[in-house]
Amino acid sequence: MIFHLPRIVIYWLILFGLTFASATLRADTDIKPSFDCRKAASDMEKTICSDAELARHDRELGEVYKKIRNKMDREEKTALKQDQLEWLDNRHDRCGTNPNGPRNQSVIDCLIKHYQQRTDVLSRLLLDDATYYRESVKWKELTLPGRKKWRKLANWSASCEGRRHLEILAGYGYGIKFLQVDNQNYVMHVTCDLYAYESVYEVYLVRFTGQGIKTSLLKLPQLKLNEGNNTWKLVYDKRITGGFYKDRKLLTMLHRYSGVGNCGYLLDYKITIKPDSASAAINSARGNADCSIDKDPDQWPEIKLKK
Repeated sequence: MIFHLPRIVIYWLILFGLTFASATLRADTDIKPSFDCRKAASDMEKTICSDAELARHDRELGEVYKKIRNKMDREEKTALKQDQLEWLDNRHDRCGTNPNGPRNQSVIDCLIKHYQQRTDVLSRLLLDDATYYRESVKWKELTLPGRKKWRKLANWSASCEGRRHLEILAGYGYGIKFLQVDNQNYVMHVTCDLYAYESVYEVYLVRFTGQGIKTSLLKLPQLKLNEGNNTWKLVYDKRITGGFYKDRKLLTMLHRYSGVGNCGYLLDYKITIKPDSASAAINSARGNADCSIDKDPDQWPEIKLKK
């Protein structure tokens, strides 16, 4: 038996089919990342090509990257490429991928957020130098090219140069950090080397004046234990060993003598700023020479230092 569909039904079926095909084609056309989806090979590329919004963010990041690269010299381009490759490798660790299985919106949302943050961070490199320096003291994350800009401005010593592992770890809290002293002055501490349980730093004062930006290395006094009579004496060096303690408003350094043990010293520094100079002095000090005593550094005995 042959059934004949009414013409109006055939008409609507044809129209629906054409509309569906057009929508599918349009959706495929809308997916335009920074690369050709027809050549997508990695799991990450396939995941990006599965979502139009994610693909758009990938394309926008690529456009910002090209704009920045076109403004850079050869050394800056190398730093930018290294920084971007490390970020690309880190995408999977933070969000994962979803190339072939059922759609996982949490993966897509995570990648979109990750791309938005990266585009914002890289866009900052398009600022003019004066604006960049003034704004970057407030940022939690600096790119490798950004850290190199500060390195050049402050003329960091050779002891902080060529530390590849520090650049990799910069996103995890190492590299450069700023502490605001007042409206015009900041302390910048730069990681120069890593030990198993603490780091070596150089500390600079950054001053924003009407004549521009001035940076100067601060020599922070430290303590050395005289083991013969358990007394402490002041020592000075351009590099300081320890860790910045509990994000206090004061510049606070904790140095342990025995790994994560309970001996060492805890110093609060006071920064004094004059029109033509700046200095750092110990505001308060606590220390413990007996590593067997289990006390938090805040409960270590106070050290009386000679003025």
